[in-house]
Amino acid sequence: MVSWRRLAVPTAFVVIIVSFAVNSIITRYLVSGNLVGPLPLTIIRFLSGLATLHLMTTGLSGRFKRTRAGRRDLVGALFLGLYAFAISFGYFFIPAGAGALVFYSMVVITMSSYSVIKDGEMLSGRLLLGQLLGILGIITVTFGGIGAASVQGVALMALTGTAWGLYSVYGRKSASYFGYTYNSFLFFGIANVVVILVATPLTGTQPWTGIAIPSLAMALYMGMVSTALSYVVWNSVLKKVRASQGGLAQLLVPVLTAAMGVVLLAEKISAALVVGGALILAGIYVNGSRVVERRTLQTSRSRDQKEERPSPTQEPGRVHGNIGFRGRLDVRQCRTGCSVA
Repeated sequence: MVSWRRLAVPTAFVVIIVSFAVNSIITRYLVSGNLVGPLPLTIIRFLSGLATLHLMTTGLSGRFKRTRAGRRDLVGALFLGLYAFAISFGYFFIPAGAGALVFYSMVVITMSSYSVIKDGEMLSGRLLLGQLLGILGIITVTFGGIGAASVQGVALMALTGTAWGLYSVYGRKSASYFGYTYNSFLFFGIANVVVILVATPLTGTQPWTGIAIPSLAMALYMGMVSTALSYVVWNSVLKKVRASQGGLAQLLVPVLTAAMGVVLLAEKISAALVVGGALILAGIYVNGSRVVERRTLQTSRSRDQKEERPSPTQEPGRVHGNIGFRGRLDVRQCRTGCSVA
């Protein structure tokens, strides 16, 4: 009988991938149908997400702890806000499937470029190939004549992916990812309140009072569940799976989003979407496999160094076996093969 603990991580993995795809579907559905404007949707989504994170810090304070906010959190909030507004306005101009493909391609391109520029990673042929495939895919999606896609939509989704990639790399260097998530949501939440105070006298209350209950429920679900909770659970799951499994999400989310767009939003599949999507997914895969290969090499080197390091209790020139065998190491013979005398 399979233990529920063994099923917990795979189940969470699937639920999170679905949640990320649902974010794109709900956003596209609400803004393209003029059910909720991009501005109110963004504010509702992230203020409700902040409220959820705050409840987690109070109800589960032993597990989810706040950290002191700093400059990194403020910069992260700027990238988070750029991502939030760009994705809400972007899906007004592009279908969910095409938008998700552009978004995830730019996430990978941004994070890979950051690794080269800031982390000093070598500019390899595989990295360049992955970047090139992603860019060619974006160009195909942009100018391939996909029904509702436009240059504005592609540009906004590219900005969305760039902002999210930068938000992610900044969070990666934080001591506490939950603290970084909470503080960036807090800073962005304060900015949202300022936007409400400034925008309401200019636009009136119609953008808010015209929201139907079902549409408001979708926006709240997206903010509280498929944004706040999913972000926290996702970063917890990433610590329990291999890098290749985590990278798989970057392939599955845009594919699932495109499929859900066809089924739920009646979006059409075109040759440009298939070709562009294939190029983008290939670029994501090449970049993802590059990361896995690098981490595997680092792990192997670390293991070799640990094996070569002498035990603190080992006497110089002696070998201690785990079955009570002791002998003297003939160092002179180590070049051709160590022997125990």
